[in-house]
Amino acid sequence: MWLLEKEGRDPERLMDEICEELGKGREELEFEVLEEKEGFLGLFGKRVKVRARLRGPSEEELIDFAKEVAEGMARAISPEARAEAWREGEEIRVEIEGDGSGRLIGRRGETLEALEYLVSMAVSKRAKSKRVVRLDVEGYRRRRRESLERRAKELAERVRRTGKKVALPPMKASERRIVHLALKDVEGVETRSEGTGELKRVFILPRRGVSRGTSE
Repeated sequence: MWLLEKEGRDPERLMDEICEELGKGREELEFEVLEEKEGFLGLFGKRVKVRARLRGPSEEELIDFAKEVAEGMARAISPEARAEAWREGEEIRVEIEGDGSGRLIGRRGETLEALEYLVSMAVSKRAKSKRVVRLDVEGYRRRRRESLERRAKELAERVRRTGKKVALPPMKASERRIVHLALKDVEGVETRSEGTGELKRVFILPRRGVSRGTSE
């Protein structure tokens, strides 16, 4: 949201005037020159229009904020918890370590997902735009992904040998996607999700034809 707009010939002076009217320092504001135009018949030189808004937090500040929020929430559950945060691509990654990790993960990762949602909401509010924060506790999600991939490939090999379909236990969408992706290039099998609600089962079937099921 732009707070103030001024027009004149000297952008530096316009910025100073904006700072004075808003009672802010230049480091607190973000400025933008909207346009340049000639004065009447070219007699008065070029004029510029400058507008200003509050400067958003830097990427480093957002990472530190994500760490602070995640660590604060985690310590409310496990006082020994500590967090580390870094940027990875377009996402902010936060890893939590410490005693009581089982309580931080929760049944089927439900507590971890709730913490991730709250941290993402807090960071997005601070950034004034949607930001993605990925939260993990002592490598739980990495280990869970590796376990699912390994189990899916073992079952796929059984399907190839026997020609009979098999089903994995009911899983949420993020875990079903791991299975679908792990097997999408495995010859002779296809995957399909079946069921209603949030938890569905992934079936691994002998592949017939060229299409492969990868639906959620």
